[in-house]
Parts: sequence; C-alpha cells; structure tokens
Amino acid sequence: MKFRDSVIADDATFFCDDEFAEKHVIESIQINCIIDTITNAEDSNHEHGMIAIRIYIPQEEASRFDDGFFKGEGESLNVDGAEYIIQSRDFEMGVHVVHAYRYRE
Repeated sequence: MKFRDSVIADDATFFCDDEFAEKHVIESIQINCIIDTITNAEDSNHEHGMIAIRIYIPQEEASRFDDGFFKGEGESLNVDGAEYIIQSRDFEMGVHVVHAYRYRE
C-alpha cells in the first residue's frame, strides 16, 4: 500500500467529529470538515488586517454539495455565516483544500 492509499483509508479518523473534524455550515449545508484559521494575517491594504482560513473537506462530504460549491478563485464562499473570498482550491489525496480570506471588521 502506498502512503497516499493509507491516508485516504484513514480519512474516517481525521474527519470524525470525535477526533479532528467539526461540524461547520458551508453554503447552507452542515458538514464535517477541518478548518485551519490564521487570525493574524496582515494585509497592508486594509487597516484591520484579514482572517485567512484553510478548509479541508473529504470527497464524501463534498459530494453532498451541488455544483455550486465548486466555485473558483475570487468568488464568495459562505462559511459559518461569514463571507470569505476563495483564494485557491486544490484536491490532495482525496481531500478538497480551499484557501479563503475575509477582511476583519
């Protein structure tokens, strides 16, 4: 078994809400995912800085969304009631990784 295969097989552990994942509402759908938050991100163009997040969504959870979830860079994504702008998105070892940000108020 390759490392990649073992990571995919362990998705159940990483994305279990008793372990690392939590329930979040993304685009009005509650899913189990992992959100990394960087609250000290600085942006010289905005006096209050910004909040950057990285969302890890397993393919199983992502399949619950219609095509509207798979937005592109620069588009808005609602996460737990806050609007973020998608900076980039990747698909790594069976997991969707979305980098997004919003400006602090």
